[in-house]
Amino acid sequence: NDYRRLSGQCKDYVVGLLDLCRSTEEVEAILSGDTDSEEKYHPPGRPSLTRLKLAIKYELKKFVAHPNCQQQLLSIWYENLPGLRQQTTAVKLLVVLGVAVGLPGLAVAYLVAPCSRVGRVMRSPFMKFVAHASSFSIFLCLLVLNAADRFAGTTLLPNMTTHLPTRPQQNQQQERDPILLYRMTTTPFTWMEILIISWVIGMIWAEVKEIWSQGAGEYLLEPWNFLDFGMLAIFLASFSSRFSAYKHTYSAQLYVHTHYTQLPTLDNITLPPHVHYYTLARLSWLPSDPQLVSEGLYAVAVVLSFSRIAYILPANESFGPLQISLGRTVKAYPKP
Repeated sequence: NDYRRLSGQCKDYVVGLLDLCRSTEEVEAILSGDTDSEEKYHPPGRPSLTRLKLAIKYELKKFVAHPNCQQQLLSIWYENLPGLRQQTTAVKLLVVLGVAVGLPGLAVAYLVAPCSRVGRVMRSPFMKFVAHASSFSIFLCLLVLNAADRFAGTTLLPNMTTHLPTRPQQNQQQERDPILLYRMTTTPFTWMEILIISWVIGMIWAEVKEIWSQGAGEYLLEPWNFLDFGMLAIFLASFSSRFSAYKHTYSAQLYVHTHYTQLPTLDNITLPPHVHYYTLARLSWLPSDPQLVSEGLYAVAVVLSFSRIAYILPANESFGPLQISLGRTVKAYPKP
């Protein structure tokens, strides 16, 4: 009880310090702590907010929710964006839409000239959040578009190696090369999947930078990081399995082109078992087939990707409290 009372007095003391602040510099000094001690990484010219991060870590809600603290955070949030803070929600939505549409150009401009006016604007926390949210939204759209061909129903049953006549264009590749193995039409990566892979590589790089800046200990304390790490690890395992399947299929196709290049078709030809396997329909594949493993892992990773939307919702003043209330409700169910 004595320790709890002492802890409460310390909390009231730091909140009282914020009440006595008369200028932004004083608030910044309290939130940043000792200005001589530098963190592992924080942008130049921006306060480190060391004590504020400790307050968030130890859940000092009165300190974090103090008006002076929130005012300082808002000024940092809209850094290098004068006037945007006073704009209406509609104007802010237009800014978000513009950033989402021009994200590739803004990214290139930042890489080419990070110290330019565009670079300084892109370094502001608000623009960083909008850019990351837009990038992740585009990533989710790519996942949906990659599965769009399945919405109308499949034209290739598990016991078939050619598509139904309703989509004859799907069989053009096999018609151009009569000795093409069936698996060579299913294992190569599509251009949409290559885009998804590039996004995953970018997100892996972002996670590596976060671990470098925060440290492994701080990184593991955040539950959302486990979701990010698991999602990216499953995506990486899925693409690795898919590449393994393509490598084995390509080796079998190379064998066919080497030994049966003079034949008009592979019908009525007895192929070696390790080559014949890649002509079979999906129903005859082994359960441990790398492509089946890849598709299963990919499905799990897609589900985790959409669940990551909950990571963005707390930034909204309406959805954030709703998500927190829902989380507490779910946690309260197991209690008697």
